[in-house]
Amino acid sequence: GLETPTSGKVVLDGEIVTKPGIDRGYMFQNSSLYPWLTIEKNIAFGLRAQNKYREYKDNGEVRRWLRAMGLDGFENALPGQLSGGMTQRAALARSLILRPKILLLDEPLGALDAFTRGEMQNVVRDVWERQGITVLMVSHDVDEAIFLSAKIVVLTKSPCEVKEVIINNLRGESDRTSPEYLTSRSHILSSLNEYG
Repeated sequence: GLETPTSGKVVLDGEIVTKPGIDRGYMFQNSSLYPWLTIEKNIAFGLRAQNKYREYKDNGEVRRWLRAMGLDGFENALPGQLSGGMTQRAALARSLILRPKILLLDEPLGALDAFTRGEMQNVVRDVWERQGITVLMVSHDVDEAIFLSAKIVVLTKSPCEVKEVIINNLRGESDRTSPEYLTSRSHILSSLNEYG
């Protein structure tokens, strides 16, 4: 809904997507938080736009998301006062608080250091499993794709086409030295290198 397709169409639950909507949550490479709003107000921004803020605040939903993202005690902080990982957690909460049908992630962890990235991968996986929503994530990190994905779609370079769809049985696998993991990683890298 943010761009017009050059060909074909985008369909969600049988409806053609022509514009942004609250049934789709977005998270980009940077947190895209408003620097002048507190973390709590950033998370609640979509609620205010939908005139649902009072209802969600009164039932404790904003507070629950602050706790779930490990941001309790930082609700009055501004984004510039927090680490990259904390601002990305706030951005994730902002995307999820409206309970979208699908969450679209455009390399949201790419700018984070390795330790914070690992923590955020666990947060994304836990949220996905608990919320039960569809998540579509773009990543250039093969290990991240294996850890987070039930299905991995390998794309070609421009013009971008689907090269291969891989059913991933190793989602959540933390042992990156197992024979199964190494075989899967090697296969994906070979698939990528065939056109690179």
